[in-house]
Amino acid sequence: MKLLKDPVMIVFSRLQSACLAIITILDTKVYFGRFVSRVPKGALVLFPCRNTILNCGLAGIVALNKSSQAPDSYDLREMNRTVDTIEKNRYRHCINQKAE
Repeated sequence: MKLLKDPVMIVFSRLQSACLAIITILDTKVYFGRFVSRVPKGALVLFPCRNTILNCGLAGIVALNKSSQAPDSYDLREMNRTVDTIEKNRYRHCINQKAE
């Protein structure tokens, strides 16, 4: 048996072993480098692809495509209050105020 002396191969071998253990233990589909929206519900994605988010740490390495459903309705009152505040305080209003 050939010994693994290259550090990259050692890391790759350990990562591969860990992934096989995860697959066996969790009985979950595991994907590498995929978009979370394109994998089945309940799948685990290692090194997920995201067009608009740059994560670091664990959030950039692992993602889980949840199988839960979205709520039936949303309470938009707080968002409407925020939009009203933004409409009342436009740029012209801000530059006309004196600094305190």
